[in-house]
Amino acid sequence: MRSAEITLEKALIDLANANRDLVAAMVTAPIAGVVMSLNAELGVRQAADSIVATVADPNQLELVVNVAESDIPNVALNQAAQVEIDALPGKTFEGVVRSIAPINTSGSSSVSYPVTVRLTDSELAGVLPGMNAVATLENQASGEGSWLVPTNALRENNGAAMVMVIVVRNGASAPVVVTRGAVQGEWTVVQSPELQTGDEVIGTVTSRLNEQRGGFFGGAPPGAIPGGGGARRP
Repeated sequence: MRSAEITLEKALIDLANANRDLVAAMVTAPIAGVVMSLNAELGVRQAADSIVATVADPNQLELVVNVAESDIPNVALNQAAQVEIDALPGKTFEGVVRSIAPINTSGSSSVSYPVTVRLTDSELAGVLPGMNAVATLENQASGEGSWLVPTNALRENNGAAMVMVIVVRNGASAPVVVTRGAVQGEWTVVQSPELQTGDEVIGTVTSRLNEQRGGFFGGAPPGAIPGGGGARRP
């Protein structure tokens, strides 16, 4: 009887240890969401601190964009943004700047800083993690009727800043007198009642790797952080 009791006690101890190990082996997600990837298999031992799964909250989606060093002074926390997603053409989603990385992570010669934009729309139907998207940050320093043009497009003429404008409708070029505003990196805010949506401006910037010449007035959504040649609404 005593031998049987000892065997039973040992079995109970083994069972308690097994239950303890089972609890310790259980991985609990810190948030409610969707499992995006699973890096574990049944019966395969994982190293301590290894990542076994990636979980995303579809209601807390974020987008990381690289902002050129010349434009980063115009970015601030809680700055409004509009996000366009390649897979959902014609739709724009609202967002805000959640964080600005203090370190340049670009592997190229150009310097840029990662800016994280959180989508704030309550309705995100069809938006999935991993989709390609573009964020347009709202310019907080300019007023109604303002345009952004490459700074090197401005020409002085009797003390007045002038921008050479190519009218797309007929291809003719003509000087337009503008009021010069604040300089924002490689761009300058200007105002003129003569500027129209669809007009092109001669000038270049290096904010994008694929540097472009020219562009369109109003060709980008309102609030665009400059990133290429041309002129656009701030």
